[in-house]
Amino acid sequence: AQKESLESTLYDTQRRTAQLEDRREQLEGEIHTLMLAKQNLQAEAQHQALEAEEAMAELRQQKVKLELQLAQTEQAAQLSLCNQAQQHQDAIERLKKEKESMRLAVMAEKQEAVQRMEMEKEELLSEHENVKQKLNAEMVRLQEDREESLYRVENEKQKALLQKETEKNSLSERLMQIQRELSDTRLEAERFRRETQVKQDQDKEQLDGVSSELKALQAEFEDAVSAHAKDNKSLCERVKQLSQDRESLNKEVEELRTQLRVAEDARDVLRRDLIEVQRLLREMEETCEVQRKESLELRRDLGDLTRERETLQQSNTELRASFKKTETERSSLQVAIEEKQQRMAVLQEAKSCVDREAVQLRTSLREVERAHIEARRQLQELRRQVKTLGGESSQREQEVADLQARIQQEEQKEQQSRRESLELRQRITESEAEREAARFAGSTSTFLEGRRTPSSRSGSPDRSHSPYPELEPETVKAALKDLVQELRDTQRERDDTGMSLHRQLDDRTDQCERLQSQLQKLQRQVTELQEGMYLFY
Repeated sequence: AQKESLESTLYDTQRRTAQLEDRREQLEGEIHTLMLAKQNLQAEAQHQALEAEEAMAELRQQKVKLELQLAQTEQAAQLSLCNQAQQHQDAIERLKKEKESMRLAVMAEKQEAVQRMEMEKEELLSEHENVKQKLNAEMVRLQEDREESLYRVENEKQKALLQKETEKNSLSERLMQIQRELSDTRLEAERFRRETQVKQDQDKEQLDGVSSELKALQAEFEDAVSAHAKDNKSLCERVKQLSQDRESLNKEVEELRTQLRVAEDARDVLRRDLIEVQRLLREMEETCEVQRKESLELRRDLGDLTRERETLQQSNTELRASFKKTETERSSLQVAIEEKQQRMAVLQEAKSCVDREAVQLRTSLREVERAHIEARRQLQELRRQVKTLGGESSQREQEVADLQARIQQEEQKEQQSRRESLELRQRITESEAEREAARFAGSTSTFLEGRRTPSSRSGSPDRSHSPYPELEPETVKAALKDLVQELRDTQRERDDTGMSLHRQLDDRTDQCERLQSQLQKLQRQVTELQEGMYLFY
């Protein structure tokens, strides 16, 4: 039995050793996969860093180009402004003298025109005030009509809702009454079922009590059975009646549900009516908006009339100017002055546009510089994170190397266990051989002692000179017990070590996944940075 237990222990040890070997190969494959993934991530991070450097170089080139364009634009604008300013200064000096001679005559005509325009303005203001009062009165009337219609619609809606609420309450009360009747019917059926069960129990007790007197009480038993059958029949009829009542109640419930659906349909119709009322309100609001737009159109028409009167006044002025040669020449000179002033205004506007463009270019350059600084800072942060990831990867490599060393130690322990198992098997074989030899020697000595003299038979054999000394069974058992305990401890330690290695491998896998997610996040940040730079340019 000890031999079989030791052999089974040895078999289990070999099987677990094979499992540990398979697990070690699997761990080596996973470690190799992790190393490849780490190398790929490092290569991708280097590639992203190179792309970021290229983007920074391109941004610096674009910055230089923008600075050159800005300098050229400022120089050209400065030259153009200087030339145009000189020309306009000469024209202004020439026209100032003519303007001073014309100013007195123009002032007189202007005073007359201002008085005439004031009179027309007063007339237009009075007409506009009358139209405004009429429009205000119309708007007040429309507002009152709208409020009245809203109040009427609200009253109708409240009445309809109150009616529907009353119908809903009545239907709810009817439904609750039917539910109470249905619950009463269920209680009645439950009571009949309990009575039937009680009667059945009583009949069963009677049958059990008179089982010993079956022959003497056969007639009485048949009467009891017939009575019980009648009771059961009556109870079945009662149950059928209750089932019919329940079906009728279910039909009433269905009818009530139908009425409830009809009420819900009516509620939906009411909701649609309410929606229609809201639509009418919106149409009224749109009508008010249209009227407001019409009032705005009237105001614009008034403005057009004002402009037409101004046009007529201008035509009258031109007619008067046609009768007077001097006035025509003065008008032409005034038009020339106005054109010069317009040109000056255009040039001033162009100068302001150039100034604004220069300011925008300077702002763009400052933004580009800030973007460069931010990109440089982000690249430094990325390099620092890449260095950190490299250090973490080195640490993971060291941990993987430690795991491999521990796996090798486990393999050495496993080989040591195998050697101990082989030595144990060899010792068991030697012990069995020694026992067989000792048994054979004992039987031979007994046979020889039978042929010896009594004097020689009385002496005990000398075992010290036997070529096969017999082992003590207690010693062998103790040694085997110690060996079995040692094997169990070794197996337990190996199992604990395997579980620890598995947990460590899971931790390393999680850390590698976190590193990979961090690298992906860094890649997304670099991509977003590049896209932001491209969109900016």
